[in-house]
Amino acid sequence: MINVIAIGAIIHYGKIRNSVTYPELYPIKKIRINYLLPVIATTIGLSIVLSEVDNYFRTFLPMPDLIFEIFKTLFAEDSNIAGPIFVLGVVAPFTEEFLFRGLILRGFLYHYSEQKSILLSSLLFAIFHLNPWQFIGAFI
Repeated sequence: MINVIAIGAIIHYGKIRNSVTYPELYPIKKIRINYLLPVIATTIGLSIVLSEVDNYFRTFLPMPDLIFEIFKTLFAEDSNIAGPIFVLGVVAPFTEEFLFRGLILRGFLYHYSEQKSILLSSLLFAIFHLNPWQFIGAFI
């Protein structure tokens, strides 16, 4: 709840400060069906590559036991798995996407080229996680 309220307040403030409507901030476009298969194939392939890059990264910079235990307790066998899956798989991605791909990317696009804006918002998104073991995946 804290995540939703905090990021919601930031998004609302940015919307008001920039005098835009929510539809302008988050335009919904039709998905071209002929793009669906290549996007799915690219996503699966990129996931495999990122997993291997992550494995390679962890050989040089192993995750400390404390952080590993924190991640491990999120999915402990004796706990209800629905809560962590909902928070980590639904709430966090939606709020982060609305903040970074909506408000922050739009702000960068106003001042910089598309390429620079995408790189800057991706870099900021990766730094936002404050976790070097998630940096590469978050940046990509």
